[in-house]
Amino acid sequence: MLAVAAFGFLGAPRFVLHSAMVGLVISCVVNPRHWVAFALNWPPLAYVGKISYGMYLVHMLCKNLSVRILTKLSPEPGWSLIFLTTTVLAVLAAGLSFRFFESSFLSRKVAFER
Repeated sequence: MLAVAAFGFLGAPRFVLHSAMVGLVISCVVNPRHWVAFALNWPPLAYVGKISYGMYLVHMLCKNLSVRILTKLSPEPGWSLIFLTTTVLAVLAAGLSFRFFESSFLSRKVAFER
């Protein structure tokens, strides 16, 4: 039923992409030495994984800031430039948040664990 909904509403290309992603996750679980597991342990990707919650929290603020800055420089900035500046700002903001805010709470959570 879910597959029928995905084909009907989202189209076959998205269903194929989502199925491939699920297959990659399953392959990492079944075989930890899979190439995807090695790629996910690459330090820049591991860092993005560490700060991903902060990126989730600040990404729309960073997008709005990017659009405001870029529209002052150009009347209609391209989506790729907006995406790039939003990503850079979100990584910077989330990294600072993790370093100076989240890490202090994470270090204190040991006291509450059993």
